[in-house]
Amino acid sequence: MLEYNDDILAILRLQMSDQVLEGYYGGVLSQDGTKLIAYTWLPIDRGDHNDHRYNHLVKFCGGCYSSAGTGEDELRIYYDEGSYSMKGLEKCLEEKIFHSYSLEFTGAMHEGNWYIGCDLIFFGSQMDEVAAKRFNATPVTDPDIFQKGLFAPYRTRAINGREVRNVEYEVYPDLPWIVSMTIIEQIAKVHQAFTTYMNLAFVKPFFERLRVRYPDEYVKFSYRYSEDYTLLFPGHRRYFLVVAEAENERLGHRLAWFFFDIATETFHRWKYPQARYGGPHDYTPDIIDDIKEISSWDDAQFLGSTRTLDDNHFWQEYVLKKEDGAYIWLEPMAVGGGKLLNGN
Repeated sequence: MLEYNDDILAILRLQMSDQVLEGYYGGVLSQDGTKLIAYTWLPIDRGDHNDHRYNHLVKFCGGCYSSAGTGEDELRIYYDEGSYSMKGLEKCLEEKIFHSYSLEFTGAMHEGNWYIGCDLIFFGSQMDEVAAKRFNATPVTDPDIFQKGLFAPYRTRAINGREVRNVEYEVYPDLPWIVSMTIIEQIAKVHQAFTTYMNLAFVKPFFERLRVRYPDEYVKFSYRYSEDYTLLFPGHRRYFLVVAEAENERLGHRLAWFFFDIATETFHRWKYPQARYGGPHDYTPDIIDDIKEISSWDDAQFLGSTRTLDDNHFWQEYVLKKEDGAYIWLEPMAVGGGKLLNGN
């Protein structure tokens, strides 16, 4: 069984609340003290499933959970034609299928910081406290546990003998998977916040003014991902390119590229890519086609990922290059930048 360890609990408390750590009963540290596995276990309070406590735990653990100690039929809703669907968490709690739960913490240290992930496991009536804790302890009995799974570097998957590329993990080839995964999740939040703010404060107001000022040239702009227009930016985020599908009244649809300088709050049209008109379609491959010969981005995976376009040659030669003091590839836009938050 796992042993209670105050050192592990102290590490977990650096990032986790006492509420999350309630029921902590043990874990194990690697010999060098840079990796850990730890668990909590608690019975389910039959009176509190309506206060969203367990839904909160699911969200805290990345939106997923697993279960053990239940029968398959307990978790299924059967239909007349023999098909079935799986019961949701609320239904399982309501029917008292789950009796207890554990949080599994997996952590690794990198450059003096701990990166810790969390998984949620619900247990059914077939596993009491002793059985559940024995279930949790099973992986720890492997003497190579700290060299496997989330503790090993991310490895690309192979489908039909061919490796499937993952551009997000390419910059972390030697880090434990739990470290690179956590870093990517953190960067994704920053990028999403940056993209959403820039869209709200600058890009969307700018596109609206373009539609008003040039109604035939810009009949409509369309998103490629989520509800924000796609931004391409270097790690310093002092400027960015924004690309959208734009409709021309006479010629049809094409990609429209613009450059935005955050310091001056001004937009320019990026002239280097040649517009290719056609009917509405998925323009994602076209975005990469426009830049793959002049930048390090050669795969559609880069779009919407946490990778930044840190290619100084691209920015200096194909975006910001000047001749006689004037930009070669950037054309000032008459409608200017404008900041929604200032009411311009």
